[in-house]
Amino acid sequence: VQLRQRTGLAGLRLAVAPPSGSAAIEGQTATVAGAALQQRIGALIASAGGAVLSSELDLREGAAEGGKIALVVSFDIDQNGFQRVLYEIEAGMPVLTVDRLNAQTAPGEEKSAMPRLRAQFSVSGVWRVGS
Repeated sequence: VQLRQRTGLAGLRLAVAPPSGSAAIEGQTATVAGAALQQRIGALIASAGGAVLSSELDLREGAAEGGKIALVVSFDIDQNGFQRVLYEIEAGMPVLTVDRLNAQTAPGEEKSAMPRLRAQFSVSGVWRVGS
């Protein structure tokens, strides 16, 4: 009877549902999967109040299914937005890794009380053939 009353691992209940979606970046080809990654990261940055300055896909390791797709993105954003973007990458799906990260005060913002950042990071994930 006591075992039936338990729910979840060791009787614990999740306060927040786990993220939904695939752990891998999906696409029929590495190029399509890379475009999906580029679109997702661009949307995260825009929704956090940032502006993408440039982005570049690296598909060299993603030629075969299960390969790695990398994206280098440069953008301007405020500090709170930057933290939101990093949180969404870490907590969301697909599973992504921030491989390199660089952030500094954007040019012309040095004396601002709330300076915007000029940031660049490389983010990568594994892709699989999908819809």
